[in-house]
Amino acid sequence: MKNQEAACASGAPAPGQELRLRAAEIGERLRAALQSLLDALFEPGVGPQRLADRLGRGVPMASRLLKALAAGDPLALLYHVPGPDPLRQLVRAAGRHGAGPELCRAARSAVDEFAGLVGDAGNRSGLNAMLAAWVPEARRTFELRRRQAAWRALSELKGALCATDLVTMCLHPSAQEGRLDLAVVLGRFGLRRLRPGVRVPFSTERLSPEDVPRRPTSLAGVPADASLDSVRLDAFCQAPPAPIESTIVSDRVLHVLGESGFGPRAGVDVVVGEVNRAEFPSPSARAADRRFFFHCPSVPARLLVFDLFVHQDVYPDPRPELVVTDITASGLAHPTDAMRAVDRIEVFEEIEDVWPGPGLRVPELPRYRELVDHVHAELGWRLDEMRGYRVRMEYPVPGMQVSLVLP
Repeated sequence: MKNQEAACASGAPAPGQELRLRAAEIGERLRAALQSLLDALFEPGVGPQRLADRLGRGVPMASRLLKALAAGDPLALLYHVPGPDPLRQLVRAAGRHGAGPELCRAARSAVDEFAGLVGDAGNRSGLNAMLAAWVPEARRTFELRRRQAAWRALSELKGALCATDLVTMCLHPSAQEGRLDLAVVLGRFGLRRLRPGVRVPFSTERLSPEDVPRRPTSLAGVPADASLDSVRLDAFCQAPPAPIESTIVSDRVLHVLGESGFGPRAGVDVVVGEVNRAEFPSPSARAADRRFFFHCPSVPARLLVFDLFVHQDVYPDPRPELVVTDITASGLAHPTDAMRAVDRIEVFEEIEDVWPGPGLRVPELPRYRELVDHVHAELGWRLDEMRGYRVRMEYPVPGMQVSLVLP
């Protein structure tokens, strides 16, 4: 700590900043050296096919090189450029085709510096992880590739996956004075087991303690504890409706996929909708905690669509904040709990305004608007009095809690 304080007092860059400056300098030298090499052999604006044909390199490698040289940020260049070994091969090929010795020496020196940076980061994957923190355009690509790899591995380990994980929540003033109603729709589209016997659960629950019991009903008002089948919305399934086994445990409504076979042809859909009347107290200036709504992906999914609709009379400015928390070690979290700040996961996704406006459509779910209209019609609520917000997340990782936190 004393050494860090001394560095700050002296004006020296912090260790992370020093590494970033070094990487930027290497990126600039690499750009200058490689661009000079190409300028000596090709006319301006050369395309990847001509570059590949003349130097005997593959078109993908040539395309990647030209994309890197076109990047305005030297850190982005380092992220996109081919690795040191392909670059060394390119320099040797350029020398054979007429690039001068001085240009080739400068290019080799710059590539060697780049190789040293890769070595200091452990490997190319480690370097890209570091660069992704500094390059906005690289972060999305880097994270999506890693999430996709995690999705593939976890789906095989868990033995189940789904195409689209849908969560829609609607917050509306209750008939009971001073309370709010909450309607929840859960959908698993393209849900399938990869091997027999795998249990696939999903549930709704209330995390914050309240002074009234939770009494979930179907959209039509049938108490869920009297008929859990009443919460099914099979009409909105795209694949065959899944058999499910449902039960209520305390404040949790648990659904488990029944026998539906396994393998690529055993895909099914599950759509359920429930209402919890007078679920929460209305917000007030005296409230100590901010109201939040959350979803914890339990089945590896290619896409999560999480929508929150808030009635205009509930909050004057209801735009929520997105908070993603790692719950693998400490369990479910209140997203504004200072003790759980260390578990927060920074993501590139942002909250979208989807209603009012044209953004309510979900391309992967052609009947989604119809589903939303059905929920509001069944409950006697007016969609034109609601405001809608969405987080759309590709390859969400099981073990994260995605929360929308209201003001």
